[in-house]
Amino acid sequence: MLENIRSRSLATIREKYGVRPDQIRAYFHYQPSFFHLHVHFVSLKYDAPASTTLSAVLLDDVINNLQLVPDYYKKATLTFTRKASDKLLEMFREAGRCILNRNCMKSLLILYGSETGTAEDVAESLWKEARLLDVPARLYGVDDYTMDNLPTEHVVVFVVATTGQGEIPPNMRNGWKRLLRRSLSSTWLEKVHFAVLGLGDSSYQKYNYASKKVYRRLLQLGGECLLNIGLADDQHEIGIDGAIIPWKKEFWEKLRKDRLFDNMKSDIDPNTVLPPKYNLIYEDAASTNGKSLEPDQYQEVTVVSNKRVTAEDHFQDTRLVSFKMTQSYEPGDVLMVQPRNLKESIEIALGALKYSDEVLDRPFRLEASDEFVKLPPKWLIGGMFFFVDASESDFLKSVFSERTTLRSCFNCLFDLQMIPRKSFFQTLASISTHPDEKEKLLEFINPENLDHFLDYTTRCRRTTAEMLRDFPETSANIPPERLFDLFITIRPRAFSIASSPSMENLQILVAKVFVKLRSGTLKLPKEHKQVICIGPGTGVAPFRSYLTWRNRNDGAARSVLFFGCRGKKRDFYFENEWDQLPTTHVYTAFSRDTDQKVYVQHMILKHADEVWEILGEQDGMAFIAGSSLDMPKDVGAAIDKVGVQHGWAEGSFLSKLEATGRLQYETWS
Repeated sequence: MLENIRSRSLATIREKYGVRPDQIRAYFHYQPSFFHLHVHFVSLKYDAPASTTLSAVLLDDVINNLQLVPDYYKKATLTFTRKASDKLLEMFREAGRCILNRNCMKSLLILYGSETGTAEDVAESLWKEARLLDVPARLYGVDDYTMDNLPTEHVVVFVVATTGQGEIPPNMRNGWKRLLRRSLSSTWLEKVHFAVLGLGDSSYQKYNYASKKVYRRLLQLGGECLLNIGLADDQHEIGIDGAIIPWKKEFWEKLRKDRLFDNMKSDIDPNTVLPPKYNLIYEDAASTNGKSLEPDQYQEVTVVSNKRVTAEDHFQDTRLVSFKMTQSYEPGDVLMVQPRNLKESIEIALGALKYSDEVLDRPFRLEASDEFVKLPPKWLIGGMFFFVDASESDFLKSVFSERTTLRSCFNCLFDLQMIPRKSFFQTLASISTHPDEKEKLLEFINPENLDHFLDYTTRCRRTTAEMLRDFPETSANIPPERLFDLFITIRPRAFSIASSPSMENLQILVAKVFVKLRSGTLKLPKEHKQVICIGPGTGVAPFRSYLTWRNRNDGAARSVLFFGCRGKKRDFYFENEWDQLPTTHVYTAFSRDTDQKVYVQHMILKHADEVWEILGEQDGMAFIAGSSLDMPKDVGAAIDKVGVQHGWAEGSFLSKLEATGRLQYETWS
């Protein structure tokens, strides 16, 4: 029936507008609970009036025909390829939003901004609770969601971590820029209910800064706030749970009180176990229909050299690694490295799970068990793309198949080396059939047992693989499909690029690896602007790239580098290179070479006149990179003290530099 609906809809378009069969195609994907229409444009270029009419005809006709299938009618989604012009695509999207919003089931949208994975973990726990309460919910990283669709949402929750010195997390920077557009009106979100949960650490100066910015911006855009912003603090006596647990309780009570979801349950049944996120569809091992899918933005590169840059007797082994890479980059960019699991971790996990080789090597593809569940990246799990073109009189059919094996997932997908979070314990407890082990797992996640939990996990750096070994009866009975509920995906690691774009090979301060490039947080100026760079330790890496690039031009303005390390003979990175940069003054602070420790903040005060000349008189810029612990705060205090020496009130010079973007940070823990 659905294929006939598709055929009738496309026939209407072709007859009314003379569109050739090879110019617009569509296929359906459907499961027992939902329907998905994918529209593929090949070479359509219409003027605005025709495009608007065309979109309305196609979408209205499809939706109207879907009324013949009530179960599908309530849950319809559409996607579009980018073969047509942006203008045409936007018209189709707008028509789709108008039609689908009238007919689709209301849902809860959960968006997370995360760097280390904690916010993602909290967001997923919220999503699971929603499912247990019969609240339809979708879960996305902010940059995975089309922010232009936000005004069409019913209820939205942002779970936002604060990184570095109050920065927006990397996986939501594009979405945040979309929210900051000046063209957005104060009524843009007037029909949207929202809530914000922030994750932070009050020992940092800009505690929960990112979530507060998101909260204020949503209010500015007219969103209806359901409850006060939640501010979770890692310094609380029971950690972030001290704020998250009461906030979630208040959030669910508010949804229930305002009747925002008709079929919402009054409470969560503790005996209910959610179905697995994915079904494993096993396939014939001999099947070879398909071609390899290229990594999305990642590429495999070769290590050219791996050189130690600290003294042999120094306790810290820092490496300068060079890669052969053709992709271009800018000073300040970051290299994202996609790790794989250690052989030892894989052996520990497989030893606990006791799967046979037949189970580990049997090919399968993943199928979402819920219409709101997204699949892992195809390239990361060794996925394949299958494409079948039926006869021209029939319809075009595309089948996406994540064809992989469990062994491949243990190599590339499941993070076996991370320290297990509470969600790992919760999931393991929910599927455990061994009474004693189940009770022990639940004890660990009781907020009152936080010290016990930290002793077992964080303080001894226990991994998820080792934890499986500690619960043998539970681990030996985990169904394969539950592994995708249990483990999170291995996260890429970020490294500041230390080489200049003009150099032959790309270098970082860590064999083949999967890598991609990402723009850094530092907005580095061109050569004409005077700059101060403060980079103790490996924080000097992005400045080596930037300052080398600046000094390629004889007309470059003055630059100053403050570099700090333990000792001149121990870990003075790139010592022999700094003299080759004629326009850069380098001031060093060696903290262990004398009885009195000297740090970069001391050198800033020692050269206060030059710092003031650049920042106070020449409208220059300052950049800080390195550890996110005490260093940024201490360096900021030194810069502010320079301002105080020239008549500024305490704190005002630093605030002015930060507010105008003339002082920027890129820090990590």
